Amino acid sequence: MVTSPPPPLRIVRGYEWLRVEAYLPFCDILCLLDRDLPFPGLFSHGMRNDRYGYRHRKWRKRVFGNRNRRSLAKQLTSLNSMDGVSDRLVNASDSRTGSIVKGGTQMSLKIVIFGSGGVGGYFGARLAAAGNDVTFVARGAHFEAMRSLGLRVVNPLGDVSLPEVEVVNRVAQIKYADFVFLTVKLWDTQQAIPELVPLAERGAAVISFQNGVQKEEVLLRVLPKPSVMGGVSYISAAIQEPGVIRHFGPIQNLVFGEFDGAGSQRALELLSACESARIGARISNEIEREIWEKFVFLVGLSATTATMRQPIGAIRTNEQTRGFLLDVMRETVNVGRARGVTLAKDYADQQLEFCDTLPAEMTASMYQDLLRGNRLELPWLSASVAELGEKMGIPVPRNRAVTDILALYVAGHKSD
Repeated sequence: MVTSPPPPLRIVRGYEWLRVEAYLPFCDILCLLDRDLPFPGLFSHGMRNDRYGYRHRKWRKRVFGNRNRRSLAKQLTSLNSMDGVSDRLVNASDSRTGSIVKGGTQMSLKIVIFGSGGVGGYFGARLAAAGNDVTFVARGAHFEAMRSLGLRVVNPLGDVSLPEVEVVNRVAQIKYADFVFLTVKLWDTQQAIPELVPLAERGAAVISFQNGVQKEEVLLRVLPKPSVMGGVSYISAAIQEPGVIRHFGPIQNLVFGEFDGAGSQRALELLSACESARIGARISNEIEREIWEKFVFLVGLSATTATMRQPIGAIRTNEQTRGFLLDVMRETVNVGRARGVTLAKDYADQQLEFCDTLPAEMTASMYQDLLRGNRLELPWLSASVAELGEKMGIPVPRNRAVTDILALYVAGHKSD
């Protein structure tokens, strides 16, 4: 293991491979540039490769996109002196994020979008359009369309068109990443997480932008604890047709942070990337509370619009249904507070006032899934509140009623 800082820049040559290591201020960064390297991405945080006898844990790798790495490696192989390398590799550091910059431009992050539907497809497209090295994981007709035609986002803020994208149908095809956005449907989470273990062990930060409050617990049962960050997404988007994402409305925000509340270099780097991609983003030092705050609202909206088959406008104007909506959210707040989440006592009342500002025709995605006969995320919403509340002896009759009413539809039902 390396225990002391090496020179600022050095080249290590070997049989059909080249390694360039650069250590920069503000954070220790190791740049690994390779050509025909039998172990790409080897020097990743927390990875051990006994076959080649290398071990690295202290320094964090800055990943250049594949095209950038290969191009730069070819340039470097033609150089015969360290002076030449220094002249042609700009190894400066951004004073705020600590990111490597080249010619004054921040180098891209390597980001994997695991689940390329409305949420993942939208944010991944924006990050890719801004110059980040984004690999999408998709399947079926959506995968085929993205592979042959690229990805397009139809957007009130301005369409995004990517004629070519990096897309795979198996995570195992990806060797390393800085970040993984987990955006698959919740029922696919258990199957998806084991596929992320190699990336997490090589230093990737895994952020779930899914709904629900138990997703991180599932992640932490399998993935290394330091690899998991918390995340919340605010957006209404869906696959319009294979290869096309439609964004509804102007909202497109991401909130993320470390679960221990500490600031981190990787959070700053992701924030910078989001800002460059014109994504509304911020870092939270109370990410668990942020996740629960969204959860309270989402449980209320999904429970009422799905069981009553009406949009929020009708529900909030009727005294009985408005009271039901408030009670559903209050039960959710009570469960969260009992679990130690720092939710305000009157947070449900605040959210009811927020519901009064929403477009009258707004419904939850679970309501749309119900109409289409698709599977429902009910087990991770009202059913989750009912289960957690009952285990702790907290009354949750409204969420239990919602769970029972929709039980016949959880697995989906297709009309004849």
